[in-house]
Amino acid sequence: MSKRLTLNFFVILIACLIWFTPVVWVISLSFQPNELLQKTTTNFLFGFFPIPFTVENYIKMWSSNFDIWVMNTLIVALCATFFTTVFCSMAGYAFARIDFFGRKFIYPLVLAGLMIPGELLFIPLFTQFSSLGLNNTHTGLFLPKLGVPFGVFIMTQYFKGVPKEVEEASVIDGANRLQIFVRIMLPLALPAIFTVAIVNFGGAWNDYIWPLVSASEQHMRTLQVGMSLQLGNRLSMYMGTSLAGIIISTIPTIFLLVYFQKYLLRGFALGTK
Repeated sequence: MSKRLTLNFFVILIACLIWFTPVVWVISLSFQPNELLQKTTTNFLFGFFPIPFTVENYIKMWSSNFDIWVMNTLIVALCATFFTTVFCSMAGYAFARIDFFGRKFIYPLVLAGLMIPGELLFIPLFTQFSSLGLNNTHTGLFLPKLGVPFGVFIMTQYFKGVPKEVEEASVIDGANRLQIFVRIMLPLALPAIFTVAIVNFGGAWNDYIWPLVSASEQHMRTLQVGMSLQLGNRLSMYMGTSLAGIIISTIPTIFLLVYFQKYLLRGFALGTK
């Protein structure tokens, strides 16, 4: 048994090293001069060691409207995450616990949204938002992200797993429906809430297509769009600067995944049971 565990450990270790190799390579290249990267990306041991070492790429990236892109992306991601989590929690509790008219028809209709590609809605969304004057606004960037069938599904399944005796005891103590939801159900559903929040924050932070369509003015560009438009056409000249921007842009999502990993796994496990 111990030999099998050791073999499994080495297999997983090798797989992790293979997966992590491109990450180390990108980080290393981000600390090398652009002038050198224009000639080669394998200057020393296939480019895994930044020789010569420089932080010029990070300084140059931050001075190219990077702070504006980060602020726009942060506003959009936080607003989308907050409102989506609130709406999905309320909808999930209603579908799981409240026997209202049309529930058996509306819930499958909501889940059917999982089968609709988001790109299919861009033209009607752009037309509608343009008529409402919401293009090139933060509201127009995060508003389409509020309808998340996946989040409703996770919260509904999680609330269904909470014993009904918990609610019945609260009713006996004199709590109404809102008090039960806020004081009892939400604290119990924290793993599912964290799961929905992390998934939606990552999706909003890394979103590219909708901000590209909706935000045509430079001061409203998000991080992904700004880096793509400003540096994409000059990638061969500013490869190190572009990679520095990529490294910085991945830090928030990596931090959330590492810090809230236990909540994320527990939320997926219980929410999809």
